[in-house]
Amino acid sequence: SIPLKTKHAPPSALIVYSPEPQVFSERQLNLLTTFANQAAMAIENAELYARSDARLQEQTRRLIALIQSLDLGLILADLNGKVLYANRMVSELSGQIMEKIIGQPVSAWWQSIRERIVEDNEAAQDAPEQLDQLLSGEPPVSFILPLVHADRLHYLRVKSFSVYDDTQIEIGRGQILQDITRDYELDRMKSSLVATVSHELRTPLAAIKGYATTLLAEDIEWEIAQRQEFLNTIVREADRLSNTVNNLLDMSRIEAGSLTVSPTPCTLEDIICSGVDQVNRYTGREIHIEIPPDLPLVHVDANYIEVVIRNLTENAIKYSDDTLPVTVSAASEDGWVVVRVEDQGSGIPPKQADGIFERFYRLDNGLTRRKPGVGLGLAISRAFVETHGGKIWVEPRPTGTCIAFSLPIVDLMQWEDVLLK
Repeated sequence: SIPLKTKHAPPSALIVYSPEPQVFSERQLNLLTTFANQAAMAIENAELYARSDARLQEQTRRLIALIQSLDLGLILADLNGKVLYANRMVSELSGQIMEKIIGQPVSAWWQSIRERIVEDNEAAQDAPEQLDQLLSGEPPVSFILPLVHADRLHYLRVKSFSVYDDTQIEIGRGQILQDITRDYELDRMKSSLVATVSHELRTPLAAIKGYATTLLAEDIEWEIAQRQEFLNTIVREADRLSNTVNNLLDMSRIEAGSLTVSPTPCTLEDIICSGVDQVNRYTGREIHIEIPPDLPLVHVDANYIEVVIRNLTENAIKYSDDTLPVTVSAASEDGWVVVRVEDQGSGIPPKQADGIFERFYRLDNGLTRRKPGVGLGLAISRAFVETHGGKIWVEPRPTGTCIAFSLPIVDLMQWEDVLLK
C-alpha cells in the first residue's frame, strides 16, 4: 500500500495486491507511486472543489436571505426584459407568488400593479411617462410612484440601474422599489408646518403690536374699560405666542431624546386646577372639574402633566361649541389614575383616532382647518404621558370627544418617610 498524501482530504491509501505471491519490481513500484501521486492530487482537488462549492452555496443562501429581508423591492432582469430574480417585497406588492414572477417579462409584473397607480396624485407628476421609459430599457430613471397597497396609499421611489460584468459589458438591468411613505408624508407635513407656524407666530404678534400701538397713541384718550380690553387682548395673544414657541421647543427636546422628568408624589387636583386656570384666563369657557376626594397621589413631574392638561383642555375648547361645557375628570382604575378630558363637539372619526397623536397631524375636516394650531399639542402630550410610563388614547363616545390618559400611583411604601415629613 502507498499512502495518498493530501492536505485537506481525509487520510487514505492506495492498496495493490496480486493473486499470486510475488515481489513487485522497481519499475512497478515507480509506476504505482506515480499513479498514487496522481490519485492524491485528484482527491485533493475534489475535496477543495467540494469545500468551495459548499462555501459558495452557503454564501448564496446568506445573500438570498439578506436580499429577501430587505425593506426594498428588487427586480433583476436580462437584456430581453425577462425577470431572473425578485425578492419578497416585489411578490407582496403584486400579490403574485415568486414562481410566477420569475421568468415573466418585467412589463407583465408592472402591468399587474399598474391599475393601482394613483396618477392624479401630486407626487405622480410624470410618473406614467417615467414608467414607460423604464420599461423601454432607456437610461436609468428615478421617480416617485403613488400606489394603493393593502387599502392604503403608499409612495414608492423607483430606481432603475444597469448590471455590468467584469469587463464592463452590460449583462442585465435591475429595479429598486423603496417605500418612502413615512418620509414623504413627514416632508409634506413639515412644509405645511412652516407655513402654519409662520401664520401662528405672525397673527399674535400683529395683534400685540396693533393694540400696543393703539394704546400709545397720544391723540386719543381711552376709557378705562377700553384700555383694559386692549390689555387683556395683548396678554391673551402673548400667551398664545408663548404656547406656540413652548410647543416647538418641547417637540425639539422630544425628538432629540433629551426629555427628562423628575417625578414626585403630587396631588392631581392641584395640577388639573392649575392647567385649567391657565386656559380659563383667556377663554372664559365653562369647564367642569370632577375629582373624587379619595383620589390617590400620583407619581409625576407636575410641570409636564400640567402641560398635558392644558393642551387637552385647549383642544376640547377649540373644537367644540362655545355654549357647551368641557369636563375634566379623574378616577382610580386598575392601579392607575385615569384622567379624561371630554367635550361635546363634532368628535373624531374612528379611522383618524390613531393618527391624532402623531406630530403635525390635524384632522381632515373643515372645522379643524379653520382653527389655528400647528398639530403638536397631542404629540407632545403623548410623549409627556409615556415618559411617565402611562398611556394616552381616544375613548369612543356617541357625541363629542373624550381623550384619556393614565398616570402612575405613588408607591406609599417607597415614599412613606417623605410623605410623613
